[in-house]
Amino acid sequence: MSAGAQSVISDTILVPLHYKPVNDSFKLGIYASLGGGTPKIFEFDTGGWGFYAAYATNDQSPWWGSAFNTTSQQVKESYDSGIEYHGLVVTTAVSLYADHHSSAPLVTTAETTRVGQMTNISNTNGASYWTPQGETTNGTPPIDQQFYGDFGMGLSYASNGIVNVVMQLTFTNGITPGFRVRGHGNGPYLQIGLTAADTNSSSAFYFGMNTNTNAPPGGIFPVSGKGFYSEQVFNANMTISNSTTNFSADVGITTDTGASTTIHNANLGGIPEALYTNDGKKLHVVGGADFGLSGLTVEGNDTNFFSFVTTDKQVSIQEGGFVTNLFYLNSGIALFQQYDVIYNLQDGQIGFEAIPEPSTWALLGLSALMLVFAARNSIFKQKETKLTKGRK
Repeated sequence: MSAGAQSVISDTILVPLHYKPVNDSFKLGIYASLGGGTPKIFEFDTGGWGFYAAYATNDQSPWWGSAFNTTSQQVKESYDSGIEYHGLVVTTAVSLYADHHSSAPLVTTAETTRVGQMTNISNTNGASYWTPQGETTNGTPPIDQQFYGDFGMGLSYASNGIVNVVMQLTFTNGITPGFRVRGHGNGPYLQIGLTAADTNSSSAFYFGMNTNTNAPPGGIFPVSGKGFYSEQVFNANMTISNSTTNFSADVGITTDTGASTTIHNANLGGIPEALYTNDGKKLHVVGGADFGLSGLTVEGNDTNFFSFVTTDKQVSIQEGGFVTNLFYLNSGIALFQQYDVIYNLQDGQIGFEAIPEPSTWALLGLSALMLVFAARNSIFKQKETKLTKGRK
């Protein structure tokens, strides 16, 4: 592995990820700084795209250094959980670190990287999580009381230019542009850059990725020059069934480390009522139902790659929220607990390779999967629709 900070990826680089408890579950974080600041932890979010970091106008945000250029372009980023970011687009170098003790970054982007400098973070219910003076709830980080912003690893286009930071690096020396995410409990990490062992493994299976139709013709990531891909990264067949009822649908799949397990807007998609129940507060998929995903690999093989039997209240259904006419499946973090997920932007493929030891996601109390029928608010009412991941 390469050592020392660099913006040119001539060998793969491993960046450790860190689990943090959030409510009754866990989320992944990554240590980063902006403009020469000191490293702090941000939510590692493969379902979102672009880096949005809390910023205080005084000295209360040391993860921000002084080396950034502010634009006058305002930005608002909203999520189905109700969290809203408000701030400005700035350009700066982003550095990634092993942990908060690290003095030297593992990798640093160009100073022209566009990120969101967020001076206000709040919730639609009126709660304030962050102010321009750096005030937070109970003195804890503003996001889930664990993170100082959202480090989005999604591959979609955004008209404000705030897109995946890692894909704005230069890849050379035969290293394929892309990244690998190991999300299970034993040493999770982000691998920047791919080798033949990642892109052509006999123990992995690969699906074609969906291009981002909302990107302008010829739109590419800065620096790396690779194209954008849809939030619904690939397509698969989803089945839910029990002894009386069978349901099947072809859906786009959002792979999302930042999501908990929830079904949104059950009135869409035609899921039969016999497959969910109401406990008086929320809807849930019935216990004892068989859930499965299968898909056609790039080699033309129909592969069953994820299945489980639901337990009571394991998968809840959220009604309302942002509504869209798109019926899709959000994998949530559970998929990353069973597989290493490989994003190959050179060939437009996503790969899944089983982890070498038993998955720990059940031990961590993480439920199985999330069906999402929700839309993320657009930034500046941009023409493309950014679909929410329904975070909790």
